[in-house]
Amino acid sequence: MTEDVSLCDGKMHVRIIGTGTPTLFLHGISAHGESWLKVAQALEASRSNLACWIPDLLGRGKSDPGTDLRYRLGDEVRRIQNFSEEFSANSPNTHFPSVIIGHSHGAAIALALAAIEPSVRGLILSNPITPEVRRPTVLGILNIPTVRHLIARIIACFHKPLGHLILRRASGPYFKLPPDSIETYSQPYSEFERAITLLRILSDWHPGEICTQLPKRKLRTHVFAGVHDPRVPIDVATRFARELNADLTIVEEGGHILPEQYPKLFARKIDEISTTVNHSP
Repeated sequence: MTEDVSLCDGKMHVRIIGTGTPTLFLHGISAHGESWLKVAQALEASRSNLACWIPDLLGRGKSDPGTDLRYRLGDEVRRIQNFSEEFSANSPNTHFPSVIIGHSHGAAIALALAAIEPSVRGLILSNPITPEVRRPTVLGILNIPTVRHLIARIIACFHKPLGHLILRRASGPYFKLPPDSIETYSQPYSEFERAITLLRILSDWHPGEICTQLPKRKLRTHVFAGVHDPRVPIDVATRFARELNADLTIVEEGGHILPEQYPKLFARKIDEISTTVNHSP
């Protein structure tokens, strides 16, 4: 099932897979909800008692952003809260999800949500962006409108080969992305306006923001990291897991897109943590 939820800042597209306890899935900065699709389908096939909420964050996938939006971490968190309120309004027995699963930048959003939403009791973080991950200096040029427009036109014209290049590097040497995955990732950026929005998102991205928005209470947290992740090195992921007092799974042949590489592994861990969290006092 899919729905479009109207927010103050735009319209958020969400997939709902399965029935039962709401569980929230958050994708990476330039991806969209389909990056979690295989995991949600594996959970549904295993007959888990979970309703997977998989939104496309505004400006990505099939979600439509308003004009002149900002995309700092606090903005993304506020929009997810707004989405949950609007989405739950039509379901009286629905509450904010007790377990959030986040990939890359989505992991940072998950942590910031857990810091302010008391109902969150479990987190699964895949390839999490940490405060140690440096923001590329070159992103500073995206604040110049003429540069942003020029780059957006290049992205729109060459979205497919650029998407293939980025995803190939992210996946590491042991995983070959299916052609339809490359098309799914890159197709939204064939439109100039969507490419412009992506560049605004990247210009607002500051990994260090998460420093002041980490949860201060104990949560059941599990971190997944890939040995061949070009963005989040293993030592960085290990230190972050230790800081969060989280369990850590290191995937020897994994890259930066672990949920698509190992959907059944994630489904098992999500089911385990959700069962523990939702049945404990």
